[in-house]
Amino acid sequence: MEGITFREMQPDDVFSALALRNEVFSEAKVTREDWERDKMLASIAVLEGEVVGAIPLIVRKTAIAPGVTIKAAFENSVGTREDLRSQGIGRGMIEQAREFLPGRADALFVYRGNERSDGYRFYTTTSHNDLVYSRHLRYGSPETIYLPPGITLAGKESILLNSERLEAIFASTYGRFGGYPVRRGNYWERALASSIFAEFPTDFYFVHIIQNDELLGYAILGIRTTRHNGMADVLEMATLGADLNIAQRLVEGVASVAGDRKLGVDIQLSGEDPFLPVFQASGFNPEARGTIIMGQVIDPVDFFQKHWLNRFNLYNTALVVYTPKDDYELIEPETRQQTLTLEMKEESLHRWLLGRLDLRARLAEGTVTAYGASAQVIERVCDTIPHVPWAYHSIDWI
Repeated sequence: MEGITFREMQPDDVFSALALRNEVFSEAKVTREDWERDKMLASIAVLEGEVVGAIPLIVRKTAIAPGVTIKAAFENSVGTREDLRSQGIGRGMIEQAREFLPGRADALFVYRGNERSDGYRFYTTTSHNDLVYSRHLRYGSPETIYLPPGITLAGKESILLNSERLEAIFASTYGRFGGYPVRRGNYWERALASSIFAEFPTDFYFVHIIQNDELLGYAILGIRTTRHNGMADVLEMATLGADLNIAQRLVEGVASVAGDRKLGVDIQLSGEDPFLPVFQASGFNPEARGTIIMGQVIDPVDFFQKHWLNRFNLYNTALVVYTPKDDYELIEPETRQQTLTLEMKEESLHRWLLGRLDLRARLAEGTVTAYGASAQVIERVCDTIPHVPWAYHSIDWI
């Protein structure tokens, strides 16, 4: 659109960008303090000196595979002034974000829902790719109101005091997974103070099992204090060794807390989550998949060389990826005796680099093709960037 300029938000722009965000999302306003606490970046659109569009961005260290952590810039509360929508401003802000994020973030992520919506279609046209789906599972108001034996209930302070033990339990369940912000240091303190809980004030409950002074498992429960939805939300749950029996006991404890308050229970889980069978067996009713994390790698070659190259041992074989968009020299062919070329769609490249594509299966079905090296070398490539199960937790939402 003529007259629009796109740039990174500067300190002098924060007031106007935040005012626009709160105008667009008037029922879920946040403060400047919320933004500053989350170290919010933003790509903005400016018309005649006025901020008319903003894509706020929070950069988070995110695990995509065991031992592989990237910096992902999460887009949130994306908004454009009402009279200027559907005129290419959103696309321009995303293109601008790609310009200023290198060096600060490796990928752009966004939450979406409703795959038949204009919003979802917008993100597909701006090169975002589906990475993981989750669905709500809901249970009506439980009848049990007494905590089962062995279950302990505490509040937010206990969550923070036990953060080191939570970190170990979480790793015991999800260490082989990706798709979530890294649990280290003061993660839970930051998570429970994030802007999403400023938008929707929440009381937190710590449902846990301790045996011989050892934490065996926990669930963090959130109950909104305003805009109540009649549900207690399971924000996160983990057990020692992903033990399903411990998980079942925790679900019973969560149900009792909700039942005492005459609330139902809601949880969002991906299809790969290890506790999905427990909730299904407990009578939770699944809904159609709704929430999607979409994403794209900002610079595929840089991403590969930063996060995957040191895992490759292809001897004298270069590695090139052909897509309809470009050729990507992941391992340069200059001093190599042969070059393995993988041919795939651009979407497949991004999903593969993020650990969300089973390359061996795609080669077998023919949607990815390869030439230039032996089957043994191709097998080694398939093993080096494997498909990784992803799990995402409601506590991580921003």
